[in-house]
Amino acid sequence: KRSDESGPGAVAGPASCRRAIGCRSLRLRDSRASRARDASRRTVLMASSSSGSRCPRSTGNGATWTEAYTETTLFLVGVAQSPSGLVAVGTDFPIPTQGTMVGSHDGIHWSPIPGALTNQFYRDIAWGDPGFLAVSEGLDGAMSTDGQSWNRVAVPAEFQRIAWGNGTYLALATSSIGLSGNGIDWEFVPYPFDING
Repeated sequence: KRSDESGPGAVAGPASCRRAIGCRSLRLRDSRASRARDASRRTVLMASSSSGSRCPRSTGNGATWTEAYTETTLFLVGVAQSPSGLVAVGTDFPIPTQGTMVGSHDGIHWSPIPGALTNQFYRDIAWGDPGFLAVSEGLDGAMSTDGQSWNRVAVPAEFQRIAWGNGTYLALATSSIGLSGNGIDWEFVPYPFDING
């Protein structure tokens, strides 16, 4: 099987990385992972665990990964891609005291976003037509059209995860799914299955 990356730093992709290729995000024992694609269409997997955050990259089917970024002072739990770059969100580490946002244009070089809102613990982020929308603990969110300047938005539920598709943000709440076309106005539908089963 052809490898996607070669040379120093290339590692065989664990089953968890390969599974993450087929879904928006993944929850493991003490870790969380989200994926996006950088400007070169390489898959970027942002993974956080008890040792901080790692950002492996793969150019294709996820069989081989290259460790592109490691940060031991942040716990990053979500990553999203816009036409201008990537934004990852989470908290500081190991004892959370504030939220954090970091940005990258290539999935390798990351830096803090000066205009980020840091007084909320972020859980996930998505990019859609209205822009980036990050959700956090409580009823707070943050929106940005460029990934640099952010505005606080109120959300009607404590969302765990968020994605964008077919012109709609889709956010997972405790007992229902939130739907919004603009990140401001929401409607809710019940889960189509028993979430307690």
